[in-house]
Amino acid sequence: MREILNQLTAIYYPIFFIFCLILHILLFYLIYFKTTKVLRNMRYFLYPSNFINFFLAFLTFFLQFRNVHNVKSLAIMCQGPCKFLGPAWCFHGYIFILATATAGGILNIHTLYYRLISIKFIQNLSLRVFIFGLWYIFPLVIIGLGLQIMIPLICYVPVGFFYVYNKYSGEQIQISQYTLCFMITLPAFFDPILQIYFIVPYRRAVKRMISQMITENLKAMSVSIQLHFGITDGSLRNQFNQSIIFRNYFSES
Repeated sequence: MREILNQLTAIYYPIFFIFCLILHILLFYLIYFKTTKVLRNMRYFLYPSNFINFFLAFLTFFLQFRNVHNVKSLAIMCQGPCKFLGPAWCFHGYIFILATATAGGILNIHTLYYRLISIKFIQNLSLRVFIFGLWYIFPLVIIGLGLQIMIPLICYVPVGFFYVYNKYSGEQIQISQYTLCFMITLPAFFDPILQIYFIVPYRRAVKRMISQMITENLKAMSVSIQLHFGITDGSLRNQFNQSIIFRNYFSES
């Protein structure tokens, strides 16, 4: 079972990192070039959010860790490129990835709070943007059931359950060794997709890019098909002419 899981993770994490790299580069491009004047202040939240999620994706690929629990200790087994640099890199990377995951969740709460006050309290906006007290967290739990906040919460619930079970039972479910690193990848992957979809200028820009790519590919395919059939028709005509000459030669002889 462990060998199968190791093989699956060895396939999953490189593919995950490539897709995250494409998504985050696309989102950086959209934030810089496609943000409208109305959403210009949102860039101060979108840039760090996108950077943190990209850094989180990089750390998961760099570490590819699994947790081996028992009652008194915890072992971190890394299968990523960090294992070639030594255990110190793996340990510090594990600390960084936990801090980055926490910072990403807090930043999503701040971003959602900004969206709420920008819609409901457009007056005195410059003052309210920088007031981040504990008093708004509870209303956000009720009002802000956005996917950007719910995805990390949903992902980390199984991790907490497995940790408590392993801690107090003294036994470990084998698949639980891989859950923390895998669950951390989900917010890093889905967060740029959600931002691109729910921010209307970004969604429209991506639709235009996709439609333009499809149109260019169809044009290139049509040109290649026309050239192919044109060359084929020409070769057929040459073969037909050669056959006529060959037939006339034998008929005359």
